[in-house]
Amino acid sequence: MINIEEARLSYFPQTGVCKAVLQAPFTEYSHAYVTSNEHLPYVMDELQPVGKSVLTVAGSGDQPIFFKLYGATDVDSFDISYCAKALMDIKTAAIQSVPRAAYVNFLQKLFKYSDKMQDLYVYQESKNLCSDEVKKFIAGMAGCKICRQGYMYFDNVPSNDEYERLRPLLEKPFNFIWSDLYSLSAKLNRTYDIIYLSNILQYNCDYDFVSEVLNGLLPYLNKGGKIMLHISPWFNYKEYELFCRLRDAMKRRIDIKRIKHKEFEMCVARKL
Repeated sequence: MINIEEARLSYFPQTGVCKAVLQAPFTEYSHAYVTSNEHLPYVMDELQPVGKSVLTVAGSGDQPIFFKLYGATDVDSFDISYCAKALMDIKTAAIQSVPRAAYVNFLQKLFKYSDKMQDLYVYQESKNLCSDEVKKFIAGMAGCKICRQGYMYFDNVPSNDEYERLRPLLEKPFNFIWSDLYSLSAKLNRTYDIIYLSNILQYNCDYDFVSEVLNGLLPYLNKGGKIMLHISPWFNYKEYELFCRLRDAMKRRIDIKRIKHKEFEMCVARKL
């Protein structure tokens, strides 16, 4: 259950800045990014999600939206932050109800510090498909900014044709699991063909932690299924060394593939 009082206490009321931004990477009510900083079309080309079941980080909402766009049949989402759930539901509602030009304008407005995400415009655009719980969260967070500022990654904004294809695919909100990565496996009750961890592990590349997380998720991966994560440019040498140790230690259980990209490297772990 959401706790509006606790969520509002995560922010500095004078600035609307989430304390988590200053104190920790992400917490249960920390900002969500307006658009993903991952090159999602490239990710989809690698994972080929057509006809597959997917568990993905909710993130900016772009991740589950793109999996549906690229043909995934079932898509579940998870995130440590409820702001990610709210933004994901708002985006699916907006795609259903407004033209693409208005959707892009909506995203651009979220980057502006002076525009509070919970204003009447946002509520009107999102209320038709958002659950009562999300509507309560949006209303209760008035004056507190849900989205982080950052660069607008237009590669992750659906094109005109993609936008039209998405509309019949997003008739209901994505199933959401509110969880951090460590507790995620304990909350799963089905298996998947793809588990997409995005670049979450860059925030904690401790060998034992990552090994425990991946070993916990493997039972929920179908045979031949894949777990993908990003090896971010922000990895320092020690973190990268630990990551390589993990890769070598798990070779008997999973097949590791590294994919280089101009902005990042990806790591795909395939269940044997």
